Amino acid sequence: MKEFISTPRLSTYKSLLKLKTDEHALRAYYWNKALSGALYPALQALEVTLRNALNEAVKNAHSGNYANEDWWFEHIAKDVQDTKIRKMHANKSKHWIKADGNGGVKRKKHSYFEQQVLKVQKDLRNEGRTPIRHDDVLSRLGPESKIYKRRLRAISQ
Repeated sequence: MKEFISTPRLSTYKSLLKLKTDEHALRAYYWNKALSGALYPALQALEVTLRNALNEAVKNAHSGNYANEDWWFEHIAKDVQDTKIRKMHANKSKHWIKADGNGGVKRKKHSYFEQQVLKVQKDLRNEGRTPIRHDDVLSRLGPESKIYKRRLRAISQ
């Protein structure tokens, strides 16, 4: 098996662990693989538990539009972007809004986060996962994504 693992890979183990032989480096490599495999189920459970806890915390921490709302992340994304647009200089906001023909305005485009939510929903539809559930969307926007972190920061301010 040693011939299939690159010398630079084994050298990393030898260097970091101060190992003398390729045999010891190979054993360390296999040990690392076994350890990673053993930890993976626990990390998966932690990720799901954390995401569900964050979801419930956001739903329960807000009154008004987001209280007990499964799709809170869509509402927050729209509200955050609408607030940003209202605060923009007219020259900049014209890239985001247009007249709707009834004396009001209509959004021309979506924020990055809104686009990501729409993309996830489209991906789920393409996979035949209908009806689309909020928890399926959230799982694709998980805490490892910069989108999720940015939105949580925005709502906590």
